[in-house]
Amino acid sequence: MDPLSYITPARVRVLLVPIGDITEKQFRSYVKKLRLAFEVRLVDVTPTLNKVFNPQAFPNGRVIYDFNLSLGDQESIFLHDFEPFRKTFIVIGLTNDPNVNYENLAQLSKHYKSSILHSVIVFDNPDVESDNDHIFVHTDRNIETIMCDITKLFLEDLSSYMASYQHITLRSPSSIGAPNDNKKINNQKKRISSGSIISLSLSDPSNNKISMSSANERRQSRIKGRQSKILGNLLLLAGQYTEALKELNDSVTLLNSSKDYLWLGSALEAITVCLVMLAYINNSYSFPSSLNFLVIGSNGNTVKNTPPPATPAGSPRPSTNNIVSSDQLMKICDLPELIYKITNKLIHYYELSYNDSEDCVPNLVYCESILRFLKFSTAIQLSGGFNHFAEDNIIKNIPLQSTKVQNFIENKEELFHFSKKIFKIQLRNMNILSQAKIYSSLSSIYGDMGLQRKRSFVIRALLVTLTSELVSNNVHRGYELHSLLNLILESYGVNKAAESFIEDLHSSNWSQLNKSIVLLSTMICERVCDFNNAVVLKSLLLTRYLNTLTDNEQIKILNEIKSISKNNDVAVHHFDPYLVRDIEVLKPNNAPKKQNKEDPKINKKDPFIYNPFAVVDKTSAAEVYLVQDEYVEFQISLQNPYAFQLNINSIEIPDFEVFKNHFIIPPKSNITITLLTKPLNHGKIDINQIKVKVFNFVAQNFKIARVQKSENFTKLKNGAKAKGDVLTVYRKNLTNNDISERVITKSLSLNITPPQPNLQLLSPPEQVILLEGGHKTISLKLKNNSSEPLSYIKFSIWDSTIEALKKVLNDKDLPVSEVYEIEYFILKKSLRILNPIDRLDPHEEIDLDLDISGKRGMERIKVFIDYGSKIVGDEIFIRTLEVPIAAVVSPSIELASCDIIPLTQKIDATENPIWEYLSKSGVSIDEYVLFLVDLRNTWNKFLTVEIEYESYAIKESILPLETKRILIPMKRIDISEEELLRGIPKLTKKQYILPKISKAEDDFQREAFWYREKILESLKGIWSFENTSISGNVEFRGIRLSQRMQSILRVDKVTIDISLKDIEFQLRGTYYKIKKDQFLTIKVQIMNNTTRDLKGVLRNIPLSSNYNSLDGRLLFNGALQVIVQEKIKPSEVYEFEIGVVILEKGEYEWGAVFEDLLSENQFIAKSPLKIKAV
Repeated sequence: MDPLSYITPARVRVLLVPIGDITEKQFRSYVKKLRLAFEVRLVDVTPTLNKVFNPQAFPNGRVIYDFNLSLGDQESIFLHDFEPFRKTFIVIGLTNDPNVNYENLAQLSKHYKSSILHSVIVFDNPDVESDNDHIFVHTDRNIETIMCDITKLFLEDLSSYMASYQHITLRSPSSIGAPNDNKKINNQKKRISSGSIISLSLSDPSNNKISMSSANERRQSRIKGRQSKILGNLLLLAGQYTEALKELNDSVTLLNSSKDYLWLGSALEAITVCLVMLAYINNSYSFPSSLNFLVIGSNGNTVKNTPPPATPAGSPRPSTNNIVSSDQLMKICDLPELIYKITNKLIHYYELSYNDSEDCVPNLVYCESILRFLKFSTAIQLSGGFNHFAEDNIIKNIPLQSTKVQNFIENKEELFHFSKKIFKIQLRNMNILSQAKIYSSLSSIYGDMGLQRKRSFVIRALLVTLTSELVSNNVHRGYELHSLLNLILESYGVNKAAESFIEDLHSSNWSQLNKSIVLLSTMICERVCDFNNAVVLKSLLLTRYLNTLTDNEQIKILNEIKSISKNNDVAVHHFDPYLVRDIEVLKPNNAPKKQNKEDPKINKKDPFIYNPFAVVDKTSAAEVYLVQDEYVEFQISLQNPYAFQLNINSIEIPDFEVFKNHFIIPPKSNITITLLTKPLNHGKIDINQIKVKVFNFVAQNFKIARVQKSENFTKLKNGAKAKGDVLTVYRKNLTNNDISERVITKSLSLNITPPQPNLQLLSPPEQVILLEGGHKTISLKLKNNSSEPLSYIKFSIWDSTIEALKKVLNDKDLPVSEVYEIEYFILKKSLRILNPIDRLDPHEEIDLDLDISGKRGMERIKVFIDYGSKIVGDEIFIRTLEVPIAAVVSPSIELASCDIIPLTQKIDATENPIWEYLSKSGVSIDEYVLFLVDLRNTWNKFLTVEIEYESYAIKESILPLETKRILIPMKRIDISEEELLRGIPKLTKKQYILPKISKAEDDFQREAFWYREKILESLKGIWSFENTSISGNVEFRGIRLSQRMQSILRVDKVTIDISLKDIEFQLRGTYYKIKKDQFLTIKVQIMNNTTRDLKGVLRNIPLSSNYNSLDGRLLFNGALQVIVQEKIKPSEVYEFEIGVVILEKGEYEWGAVFEDLLSENQFIAKSPLKIKAV
């Protein structure tokens, strides 16, 4: 609690000490539990036999405990008899030792003899039983119950303690060895400020019933008054507020009559505390008669009113004369105004005591009384009056949440003038800690009042005073200044941790003044050889006030830090918490990727998988996996905002071995360094901080500070900030790198795999030069350069033609057949592996033989070798070795054009190999067609071409840049209707937007595709150089069939045969020779080769060779157009005969067309009947 709280005279000091082997963390947790029970109601305390401090006498009372971890200021022991609340009455040992016993209590009594009560509380052992009423076991019952039992013991021992004062003469502190630091003040200093409206007389002399007829009577009154005052103080500590008020009222009367101003002022202060505590517990009380003078002025007029708060009213006290009840008084003034008036009066009496050297007020008592009142008054102002907010702050030390201001006095200048009384005394004669407490508390009060300049003046004055004191008096060399520095820095606002909290960064402060305060504090630490705090303060300057330091000052501070650290072995932390700004891992060239074992690519048995659509995206973004024990590089961004260079002596990354470890960051710069590392373990690693050693300072962890958080923040009081003194919090912020509330930090997640095989290419392939369609074999030398076996391998190939072809596929107007062709060339193998491998042992070498095919337009080939170790669990890690091969493919034999012509005329077999082949086939010549292929030699050398189609083969030689036509007999192709109705297949699963075409066009493209495929199945071509082994394939996929060519090539589903019946005729070439005027019978046969019925119209078409009119030249018996009445079943033949007479010489043709009415198709006779009349 606040040592200068206004109710300090009503709080019982308790010392908490650890007993046994308990850790500091355990002790702190026990203290935290105990501090929750700082207030004990007397109604819950067991009655005692003592009548004075019996809790039943005033059950509404409270015993307020002030738990401390140290005895406090031992130089104020001389004040214990004057102000008993300064004494440590109770010592409580905290332990978890189940064997605690009477000996432990005896040790406490021996070490802390001045305390009146020694107890022990055992935690975390509920089964412990003790028959000692001073040993308590914390079980399931509430901690408040234990404190009630301790309170009972305290009240009993307090009675014995009070009895010790009954037979002794109470002396003032100055007469029993108090420090001789009191100086008389002149009349001007003793006078109350001009703003006071309080009369200096305590009461009307005519109403004073005590007459001092002799010095002996005055002495007796002084003794009784002092004893009443001490009893009132003890009753106040015991929670007996009404009885304390009575005793203090009586003591005021006696002390006033004996002119004992020191004790009178102290009694008045105790009365004000009684009034506050009675108001806090909402208890009625009898108003002390000794305070009448504060209500009624000397002229009988009432003082100025202020609105009364809800303060409890009490009944008049029957045993005291001139009593004014509390409700009557509150009609005149409220409690804060009353306390203000009483405080003015008691300070006046303290100042009067300076005239008596033996009974003068100690400077510490004088200053603390003023400071307690100032804290009380500022709490009333900031909470808007004496309400429950003010009570919580004054009684329970709860920070104020309200910022309302109620000027219950004229203005805050009245309080300022009141505080100036402290400067009337010689503070320099007090000990350093007392001066620090006074000045720091005063500066804090000025801060709450908004008097920032006065606050800074007080702090600076204190530091200057302390500095000169330390220089002139070397006995302070061993002082522990940590608490002092914390009070000074916190009061001034140096506790704004801008390095950790964004709200502190933007909070208003005076940087230059803060800088001067820190420099003075540094000087103090150096004077007393407190080098640890000196280094921390110098570092604080570089952290929080860098913008106020010149370049020379920065360099000087750094050199001083280095010197102190080296000469005094002081640990130093780097002063820039944002040293590390970014970290990235450079993706290794051959990083593995994780695949599930259910992946069909892995389960496929074929060791050679070729899918260019799957491998082109090798550089797509994916999760990066690093490999244990393999090198990896990090890029780390570091900053140096200072005017001196930073030497980075070491960098450590968790779970990584770091190699290069020394870097220099130039002044006022940001650099990015590359760090070579090696993972030491496998698994998932999150890197959110790295350890860096700057100069020879302590190696510390730095979080990765990316960007500062937004300035649109909400100020939170008593929020998530680290609690503690300024230097400890700052040191903790640096040590723990607490920057998460100020900046957005980064965390880098990495996946480390167990050791993996590492396949290396020992000899890169040379450039490959070949002709289109040609082949060349090369060899790759591979090595498993690791200690892990390579048990999974898959090959994929990519060549430079793929991207161009894929761009062509984006054309929305491409026919389906062309889409198929492009996909075919995309998937066409440009490389073949001759000796596939499926395993490589550790450090094994192997030669991989590749057969490369010359593909038109190919310039580059890439072989992707995906490999890994055996599948472990549900996953496998795959690496890819990319082998680029440069290629130059020159054109060789090109398909210039093609055509198809029907065969109907027989020629002598000795004239041509084609006719010899046809005659040997044993079938009619009209079942064949002649396929014409124009091949061009685009190479600069003589080439030989061998063409094969089924059993026919031909060999031709083609000169450079010459085009030669090659004739290939080809049997007509018969494809069923079901096969022709099949759609053109897709070689990939990629979806394309097909052009909108008519049904007829779609049917033609589909049928042409299947006829072309039939040709390509049997048509083979090989080019070669004579007398060499160099050869290649002729690419015939450029063949395109027109509608005419398609109709010639196919076997009609309905065939029409026309012949002459029953007459032997001489055949001359393709014509039948007859005589004119000869009667002829022409027979037309329709053969149904389909799987459905036919029904339609047969049209006979006679023609003259010169296309002249047939009128008068040809007669026929019947109709040329005949309706076929009966359906022609599948495999049936329909015959039609017609008589014809040719009247004139000449050449004639007889053709026929059948129109199927069921399918709306027309079928034309392939071989018309040719007649020559002579």
